[in-house]
Amino acid sequence: MKIFFKSVCFLPLIALAVYACQASGPITDEQLAACTKIASCMGSMGADLEGVQKWCNLFVKYEASAKNSLGDVEKLRWSQLECGRDAANCSEVTNCFRATTEQMDACKNPEDYYETECLGDTSVHCASESQLNCANAGMKCYPGSLVGCGHAACDSSFTATCAGNVLTYCMRWASDTGAVVVKDCKMHDYTNYGETCGNWVDGMECIGGGEPCDTLAFKPRCDGSIIVGCSSGRISRRDCKLVHPSFTCKGVEGFASCGPSAEDCNPHDDPDVCKDGVIISTCILGKIVEIDCKNYGWRTCANTDNRLGAYCWN
Repeated sequence: MKIFFKSVCFLPLIALAVYACQASGPITDEQLAACTKIASCMGSMGADLEGVQKWCNLFVKYEASAKNSLGDVEKLRWSQLECGRDAANCSEVTNCFRATTEQMDACKNPEDYYETECLGDTSVHCASESQLNCANAGMKCYPGSLVGCGHAACDSSFTATCAGNVLTYCMRWASDTGAVVVKDCKMHDYTNYGETCGNWVDGMECIGGGEPCDTLAFKPRCDGSIIVGCSSGRISRRDCKLVHPSFTCKGVEGFASCGPSAEDCNPHDDPDVCKDGVIISTCILGKIVEIDCKNYGWRTCANTDNRLGAYCWN
């Protein structure tokens, strides 16, 4: 059964450039319509059971970071969510993220975490049964890279290069070959607090732009919205507002990360709740948001089996 979506703020892509619904709080109505659709389709079809909280937080974060980044990771993350936003029905939504049965048939060893198969410009990650359309982010699929998407094939002979704070290198995972990808050092997350691109022990890498520091001994700290870290032997400063305008630096006992400035709620203590059979109360960027499923073309709401998430339902 095809499910189509009606919302005063869920408009065709061509209209988005000239129209945007405004909403008070951490998320616009246009964004809310899109992430509610993605979460509800994934939940109702059994493809993902983490609910609107996960998908709406990812949507607003990845949309903002993609606008601020020159890197491929941010472009690929956002391209998947754009695909889900623009899909006409739940089958199309799930196909933006989950590999189809036909695509999984191409996997030689589905339990091998490093196996990625290319079907045209679509990268299929076999272990997670997921797919990524490289072309949606202006790339092609190349075997050998864990993500599978890149700009050209490469091997161990490829020499990484820098252009300002942008690193171009060969991404390889358990393989002699991989894909040429671009990393925006000022956006790179996880434990790398890189700020710019420069020379390090094994060649060009994301490094700090400040004074020398001891990478192992240095304890990251906050300076307003800035994470002060030590990356590849130099002090680095990474602005969390590049991830999302509402983000700031949050530090605890020698660890620092980016997170929402608002602290009215958090996902760990405030899971999704389906109220009155139609209203989902959820935590988005540190603020409680209530979603009326009927406003976005759904009839009711339901909690997921693990009770941590909720989604709209027809």
